[in-house]
Parts: sequence; C-alpha cells; structure tokens
Amino acid sequence: MGGEEKSLLTFEELIRAVFGNRIGSGASNALCFTSVATDSRNVKKGSLFIPLIGQNQDGHKFIPQALAAGASAVFVTKSVYESSPREFDSLAEKNPGIFFIAVENNLRALQDAARAYVEKFPSLIKIGITGSSGKTTTKEILSSILAQKFRIVSTVGNLNSESGLPLSVFEIREGHEAGVFEMGMNRENEIAEIASVLRPNFAIVTNVGTAHIGILKTREKIAAEKKNIFSYVTENGIALFPEDDDFAEFLAEGVRG
Repeated sequence: MGGEEKSLLTFEELIRAVFGNRIGSGASNALCFTSVATDSRNVKKGSLFIPLIGQNQDGHKFIPQALAAGASAVFVTKSVYESSPREFDSLAEKNPGIFFIAVENNLRALQDAARAYVEKFPSLIKIGITGSSGKTTTKEILSSILAQKFRIVSTVGNLNSESGLPLSVFEIREGHEAGVFEMGMNRENEIAEIASVLRPNFAIVTNVGTAHIGILKTREKIAAEKKNIFSYVTENGIALFPEDDDFAEFLAEGVRG
C-alpha cells in the first residue's frame, strides 16, 4: 500500500462495528483498506472483500481470486469458518499480511461497517431517495443541481439495495459536502435496514406505486415500507413526497422536520 493511503476504517473501528474476530495471529501490520467489494471481479489492491451468500452462490469460494487481485482484508461468515476452520486457518497462515475477520453474518457486517464509516462524516448533508419509480432520475437531477454549490457524492448506477447502498456510501470522502443516495427494496423491512446505514436527515419518497406488490401484497404495505426512509429526519430536516399521492396524508403523519 502507498504510504499516503489511509484506511477507510482502522482495525479497531472495523472490529467494533462488525463484532468481528481476527482469524489467525497475522502480522503486526496495520489494516489498510481503501475500497470495499462484494464481487471478486471488482476487487483491486487494498480492497476489503466481503463475500456474500446468495440463493445460488456462496461468495466465499471466490476468496482466492480476491486475494490474487490484491484484497487486504476479507470477511468470513462464522458458520462457513466453523464448517472448515483448518482451511481458513491455513489461508490466514499463508497470507500473514491479509486480515481475515470472522463475523456472524457478512451482509449485516457490510451494513454495520458502512454505518460506522458514514458516522465519520457528521457534517455531510445526507439525502435519501426512495419510491416505486423515478429514483434514479430524481437522484441525477438533484445531484446536478446540488453540484452547482456543493462537492457531492451520489449513488453510482443503481447500487441502492441492501448490499448496494452500503457499497455506495463507502465512496464518501473527506471533501464531500452532500451525499445523494438511492434506496430500493425487494423485500419487507429493506428500506428500514438501509436507512439505518445512511440515516438521512433529508429524504424523498417519489411515489407509492405497485412495484414489488407481489412481495408486499398491498400498496398500504409498500407505503409503510417507503415511509421508513423518514425515520432519521430531525426537526431541522426535510421529508418530501408528492402532495397528490394517495398516501400523502399517511406519509406526513408523525414525521419530524
């Protein structure tokens, strides 16, 4: 790692955030990771690699590729470690400069690490956007307007999911003054979960439509899910939604700011 590069989180900050344990004794070198990846193909020198377990794929099997690409740290789900401790102990022994960290759940650890990272930027104006449609368009328009006055960071592409939003916030850097982030959902409670990572004080619900109605069954449940983005709006924040939306009254109820 270059001498000028600074780790996004220190080893102590990371371990505290994710309730993790280091696998193996490793070298006494300080942890330094300057990016985060959940896909081994996106790993570069100095990445923290977080292999996620999906319905059809277990990312842990791509750890060797991540190491070859230059990962400086790797999360390992405890149940996966416990099923084959010798394999991971051996991997840690052969790569003493790499930090292998066992965590309860890799997805939750990704979110917890991202939350701890966001907290390092208390003066950042944090704006969250959700809705059944128009999230990306709204993000692009708002980012373009804010960029006239502020140094901004925003969601890249559509990284707005339970894993995408945490990856997006790891793009925040010291000079940024405002962050505009999308929040999408594919399941119940997902907005609440990822809103707790960013904790936006300014939040937008573009609309309450029928996207994902197959999952949540009713528009009422969709509205309730979207409203979770307002959970962190304080008295000096702003909650925005269309006045003519069917659920405008529901969205406004109990919201501070």
